[in-house]
Amino acid sequence: MKKSIKGLLMAAIVIVAGFAAWFVMGTKKASSVAEASNYYGAFTFIRFDNTNTKWDECYAYCWNEKGDVDVYELNKYEVNTYACNINGDAYDKILFKNTAGKDNWDKQTADYDMVSGPTNYTFIPTKTDGKVEGKFVEHNYSVVTVKYANDDFTTPYVYFQIGDGQWTDNHGFKMENKGDYKEAQIYVSEAAELKMCFNNGDDCKTWDNNNCNNYCVDITKSGSKTITIENGEIK
Repeated sequence: MKKSIKGLLMAAIVIVAGFAAWFVMGTKKASSVAEASNYYGAFTFIRFDNTNTKWDECYAYCWNEKGDVDVYELNKYEVNTYACNINGDAYDKILFKNTAGKDNWDKQTADYDMVSGPTNYTFIPTKTDGKVEGKFVEHNYSVVTVKYANDDFTTPYVYFQIGDGQWTDNHGFKMENKGDYKEAQIYVSEAAELKMCFNNGDDCKTWDNNNCNNYCVDITKSGSKTITIENGEIK
């Protein structure tokens, strides 16, 4: 009897451990929509350049030869860019589309071979009339964490420009509460100057633009960076 109980306990431990490993890797087989993951490890950071397509949403439809299909929702991270981390090693093919789910095909790209590995790819459409066609471009990028503290701001947004690109839309990106600071992550694909200012989310009435000079930081090489701005000063 004791051996049976011990055997059952060991089996339960193995099952739980296996489930934990599956959960951490984040591969969701045959799910309708897999949420964007912040896991970097072996995942591939994939972006969709929306400059010419001007889609209101973007999803990655991914599948393999076994017939397993996942649909990932890409979030807007940069100006005219949607992005998401995808376990590229789990799939053979990918296409991008404007609608969620596995049945709706409002707008879509052609089928492409899945890119994979712990790196960064951007899909750049080169043909936008009819079925969208394009190419993947591999490049380095910087993950810039902006930490902001202002005693007068309760719900700050970061409004920014990368290089000579466009400024973000509307308020910019809402910052998350992280203890003493509000934080946001900005993905910068190439070495460039990052210009920022902040507003309090009150219909853009209250701004901190560093006395009309903006907060300017030169992003010189790839990797993670942290920029801390506290009561008008870059730390």
